[in-house]
Amino acid sequence: MSVERLPGGGWRARWRDASGRPRSKGSKRWTKKDALAYERRMLAERDSGLVETDLTVAELADMWLDASRHLAPRSRALYREQLDNDILPFLGDKKVSKVKPSDLDAYLAHLQRQGRAVSTQRRHLSSILSGMFSFAVKRQMIAVSPTKAVRAPRLDDTERRFLSMGELRHLASCFPPQWQGMILFTGIMGPRWSEVWALRPEHVSPDGRTITIPGTKTRAARRRVTMPEVVRSVVAGQLWFWATPESLWGPVTSPEAWRATVWRRAVAKSGLAPLRFHDLRHTAAALAIHAGANPVLVQRRLGHANITVTLGTYGHLFPEADE
Repeated sequence: MSVERLPGGGWRARWRDASGRPRSKGSKRWTKKDALAYERRMLAERDSGLVETDLTVAELADMWLDASRHLAPRSRALYREQLDNDILPFLGDKKVSKVKPSDLDAYLAHLQRQGRAVSTQRRHLSSILSGMFSFAVKRQMIAVSPTKAVRAPRLDDTERRFLSMGELRHLASCFPPQWQGMILFTGIMGPRWSEVWALRPEHVSPDGRTITIPGTKTRAARRRVTMPEVVRSVVAGQLWFWATPESLWGPVTSPEAWRATVWRRAVAKSGLAPLRFHDLRHTAAALAIHAGANPVLVQRRLGHANITVTLGTYGHLFPEADE
């Protein structure tokens, strides 16, 4: 943070921006007073979070992931894949200080044109982009997060698919033998995508009656749940035939590659309407409700942080349970 005389005459100001990078600007026409005034203005703007930096969204993503030490390894890997495959090809070269709400609106529209689910658009906005730009605000790189002015698309009930038990069994039968147990387990127990892949043999109790779901989203998400008889049989089969010390389901090169190949092929083979893996979680909730489970039990089995989330997502199903 200083001013200096230029070799060819004039003065320039030197300072460090919000990301710590050295910056400078000067002119042959500037006097020392001009350089000092410019330096003061840049420092004031930096301290108020308004100074422009050369930091790109791609660089911010790396800094944010490095600083997000609370993320479980699989959540971190999932965010990394979503950044590399979707977000950064669209926004990665933009300067963080130049990103406007309209840029994020354009990104969501891009996902919509690709046919990506509303839930995917909401997750990219709320879990990744909001996290990144909130981090930038806290580090005084920007004054306000551009995500504040962006409304996520509304998720209505048509976005959620609920399979019957017969449809779930049929879907599972369309998968190779190694993966049939995982489909049945997910469709009845309802773990999240990241939780499914985090399961290891050690999470199954010695008597095979309960399983600990390693919550990868919040502390409340970690839960021990009782498995019904059909699920116990499924898990016993996995332990006997397919499980490895690292995974209850057996070796897989990449969960995202699995979804792009194994999942999509099996869904197409089943003849069912388009289906997302997350719809298995919705199916588990619906099956539990129709079996007579109360909202609190559904909340605990799904690992929701509070009952409001459960009722907001599945409340419309409880009146039907009376039938």
